[in-house]
Amino acid sequence: MNSFRCLAIDTSTEQPSVAACQGEKIATRQFGGARETEQIFTHVRHVLTETDQELGDLDCIAIGCGPGSFTGLRVGVAAAQSLAFGADLPVCRLSSLAIIAFGAGRRAGVRRVAAAFDARMGEVYAGYYELGETGVGPLMPDQVIAPERLDLPGTESFIAAGPGWAAYPAMAKQFAPRVLSVHGDAYPAAADLLLMAHPLFESGETQAAATVLPQYLRDRVTG
Repeated sequence: MNSFRCLAIDTSTEQPSVAACQGEKIATRQFGGARETEQIFTHVRHVLTETDQELGDLDCIAIGCGPGSFTGLRVGVAAAQSLAFGADLPVCRLSSLAIIAFGAGRRAGVRRVAAAFDARMGEVYAGYYELGETGVGPLMPDQVIAPERLDLPGTESFIAAGPGWAAYPAMAKQFAPRVLSVHGDAYPAAADLLLMAHPLFESGETQAAATVLPQYLRDRVTG
């Protein structure tokens, strides 16, 4: 990533993480639980220190905007806004489902990934993505839906990634034989978010901190 300097935050799930990079030097921290999430600034300081930089040295901040846990998203987006305001930094905002798809697809060496979180209330948050050279493109919009009503367009094979597939194992059966493998333990990782943010920053696809909002997908939220 050459000289790219970025801080990435994703708190959409029960496995939140932060990461920072200075070029190819990357530091990451994964943590969990509401108390840990409230201490996000401590983890941010650690990854910045480990990459030998200050907040003002960064090019941008990247945030996983959800969907996911209401409490986690609220804390993560607020933290990203606060840090970006304080250092006058632009923000790269990406879907947390897209982050899962990018990470899982890159590690498995496949192009199409269906990502899903358990949305509670008998529903899942689902997204369907295709990997490109520098990121992922949506094959359908992120949505909240009952597992049995999920419709993934096309006939191509894909991998199923994210805890939503573990919560509703019957969901994978309805897409057999398209499902190549199920990765129910795949979560959005801030280190993957760093890689996704780089081309967005280079192409100017950033936004001001004040305009960064979570992606909840439903009016009633849980968690």
